[in-house]
Amino acid sequence: MAKQKNGSYAHNIATIQNAATTLLANIRFASMDRPVKSIVITSAIPGEGKSTVACNLAQTMASSGKCTLIIDCDTRNRSVASRYNLHPKAGLFSLLSKQAQLNEVLTPTPVQSLSIIDIEPSIPNPADIFASKRFQSFLAQMEEMFDYIVIDTPPVNAFIDAAVLASHADATILVVRENFARRDEIAYACEQLRKADANLIGTCMNFCSHHGGSYYGSSYGAYYGTSEPAARQDNSAYAARPAAPRSNTSSRSTGTRFKN
Repeated sequence: MAKQKNGSYAHNIATIQNAATTLLANIRFASMDRPVKSIVITSAIPGEGKSTVACNLAQTMASSGKCTLIIDCDTRNRSVASRYNLHPKAGLFSLLSKQAQLNEVLTPTPVQSLSIIDIEPSIPNPADIFASKRFQSFLAQMEEMFDYIVIDTPPVNAFIDAAVLASHADATILVVRENFARRDEIAYACEQLRKADANLIGTCMNFCSHHGGSYYGSSYGAYYGTSEPAARQDNSAYAARPAAPRSNTSSRSTGTRFKN
């Protein structure tokens, strides 16, 4: 991450780690009655930082002592392996098509207790593959092997893959970059996920602008309400924010904003 004005690189990393820790705590809180093992991380449109959030969340899970797996299911813009400077020889498609064994695609990362499964690019009809019983059996097997599974998907509004994957996972989180995606784009993404019967447990606000003066007052202050994204522009902060659980009635979401 680029160094932010008036802040050191180390401070920014620590702040992101704190945000990811809060995001994980909020996930656990939102799923007390229905424990979550598999989590889809997606966004409405490209460029909202979903893959970064997925990796930070997975690293936090692993750092807490949980055996964690990231599955890269974004066939058109795969990035998880490169973030850890890994070059797997085979990926998810090879495993599902029985061209490779699990031990050939399951790749440990430099982060203790964290592994990844890459995916090959340019797979024909990936949505059909993700909808298959073979993929569902694979996901069930991974849930037996790992404490947490984080699934990085394409943006919801760009490809149907995300909605298909979300229908299989225990929970889904929508990453929303502040002042980037339009309100109607976010609303459409939520609608598509609900139509797929995804368990959308919340949103993660990303690239949030910082307000306030004191470190503790700004970084750990709770806030309430719903986000209202406006015009797209660059900001440089990170926040973790859970939305209200899926319900037929409206309710307000709560969360914690973090300075970056």
